[in-house]
Amino acid sequence: MGATALAEAIAAGRTSASSVMEAVLDTQEAQARRGTLVRLLPRAELLAQADGPASFFGVPMLGKDIGSAARGLAPGAGSPVAGMSA
Repeated sequence: MGATALAEAIAAGRTSASSVMEAVLDTQEAQARRGTLVRLLPRAELLAQADGPASFFGVPMLGKDIGSAARGLAPGAGSPVAGMSA
């Protein structure tokens, strides 16, 4: 399902942002050994944010951490070490 259709399904109440986020996080955890994502915010924090207002309300999106920091996260340039605190 595309992002627009997913946003419409959430807006219409056919699914919830929290259930979509749960599915995304479950999929990511199952595929973690591939190393596709260097780091995620804690699961509880992501689920708490899932129901907040946004342009594509409830549609999970990924962002590259190359460049400026996003919401207090230091850019890691794709390295699990670069984003770690001392």
